Amino acid sequence: MRDNFYNTMRMLQFAKGCKRLQVLVHVSTAYVNSNRVGYIEEKVYDFPRGVDETIRHIESLSKEELNKQTAELIKGYPNTYTFAKFLAEHKLSDNKGNLSMAIVRPTIIGASYEEPFPGWVDSVSALTGVYFYFGLGIAKELNANSKVVLDVVSVDYCANMVIAAAVYQANKGTLEIFHSGSSSVNPVTCGELLHSMIKYLTDHPTKAFVDHKIHAKFYANEQVYKTIFLIKRKLPLVLLGIWGKIIKSEETQSKVAFYKKVLVRTSMLNFIFKTFTTTCLLYTSDAADDMQCVDLGGRR
Repeated sequence: MRDNFYNTMRMLQFAKGCKRLQVLVHVSTAYVNSNRVGYIEEKVYDFPRGVDETIRHIESLSKEELNKQTAELIKGYPNTYTFAKFLAEHKLSDNKGNLSMAIVRPTIIGASYEEPFPGWVDSVSALTGVYFYFGLGIAKELNANSKVVLDVVSVDYCANMVIAAAVYQANKGTLEIFHSGSSSVNPVTCGELLHSMIKYLTDHPTKAFVDHKIHAKFYANEQVYKTIFLIKRKLPLVLLGIWGKIIKSEETQSKVAFYKKVLVRTSMLNFIFKTFTTTCLLYTSDAADDMQCVDLGGRR
């Protein structure tokens, strides 16, 4: 809440004090509407519970009470990040005054398409984390529906859209929302991403690879995924740990400690991504398409 809601409100107040400001661009996330299904439009959807009432309720809670009520408060959202971004969008829309404002909603940000060079990333997170752990041979299963469209956008495309939105919306005195994604114009399913990932990682294996072959499979049913994960990953590790203690092998116990960390990371990957890989969300891009004419020095 501090970073994604309160600091956003502070930026809004700061922007209102800038007399020559031409536009305020807020980078949100397409998943502010992950509580919905189907086509998501470039607009701020109603919130039946009421934004102000929700904020007042959150502020009235102690830290312990907030931790207990978080799951109920963000019901329908995958995490507090998307929920806080959703609340921030509402408050920006309600309190913008005469400011010219653009809200850019990226989907899952992936590696660059062209700039600074194809395939560039600066961290092992989000979708890059999935590729990284599968590429190392560490992750082998994911709770995902192969038929679901997984909306991914290149980081340089998203950066260009932020710049274009500022140019397009400058001095208009209105609010416009822009989706930065691919699902409505160039949809790619989880199955297609899985196929391309396996092909690339097989053709370009990393030197740090811990297995002799890429094993990657998606399970649409969460219970099936959890059962497979338990039988093929957790139980063998428990048995190996017991065996290591019996024979008093420090090497074996060291391996068990390492793979326990691996299991935590792969479990976290599934926890983070299961909403996006099992629910079909398609983002319209009418407003974004209108920016095709914005000149960015040869870029579009």
